[in-house]
Amino acid sequence: MVDRRTRMPRLASHYPIRYWIGDAHQPRQGQAANVSPTGLFVATDNRETAGVKVTIDLAFPGPEVIRLRGVVAWSRHQPKQFEWVSENGFGVRIEEAPEEWFKRISDVQHKAAERERDRQVREQVLGKRR
Repeated sequence: MVDRRTRMPRLASHYPIRYWIGDAHQPRQGQAANVSPTGLFVATDNRETAGVKVTIDLAFPGPEVIRLRGVVAWSRHQPKQFEWVSENGFGVRIEEAPEEWFKRISDVQHKAAERERDRQVREQVLGKRR
């Protein structure tokens, strides 16, 4: 799915993260709900301000944690009764990332593309049987 506010396709994800706003010493918790090479959406009930620097430790499956640095691009927080419409959280524009980030995102994109191709083939095969 391509979000109209981004230029890169975002992939749905559920990666746990810790993040620090500005020079904060205490990390906050969240979840990377979608990712792309240039940004991500952090699902959290914490309200963050657009324009502030953020440091993110993202735990992909496996032993390593990838550290990203960026800027809060936008923030969304809505009353409890409307949370079913969309998640609370904020978008991050990534400004610094290690090469491993781009490698892992590429791997995730390829796996998602393979799953989509498999789904389309299954749909075609099942459609022909009807």
